[in-house]
Amino acid sequence: MPILPQKELKMIDAGKCVRQAQIDLDISSVELAQRTNSTPQQVVRWRSQPNMKIHTIEAICNAMDISIYDFLLYQNAESPN
Repeated sequence: MPILPQKELKMIDAGKCVRQAQIDLDISSVELAQRTNSTPQQVVRWRSQPNMKIHTIEAICNAMDISIYDFLLYQNAESPN
C-alpha cells in the first residue's frame, strides 16, 4: 500500500470563533453571558482562549442558536479592520 503524504492539521482557535460569531450575529459579551448563565468576565476569557472544552462550545452555540459546524467555520472569517 502506498504511503500518502500527511496533511498538517491546523488547530481551531475557539476564541476567534467566539469573537467572529459575536460580530456576525451582533451579540454583545453581556448578552452572551446572560444567554449562557455566565458572567461577562467569563465571556472575555472564552474570547481570549484558543482551546475550549466541547461542552463549553456546545453551550455557546446553543446560546447563539448556531451549530457547532457553523461555529467552527468562523475560524476562517476575516476580522473587520
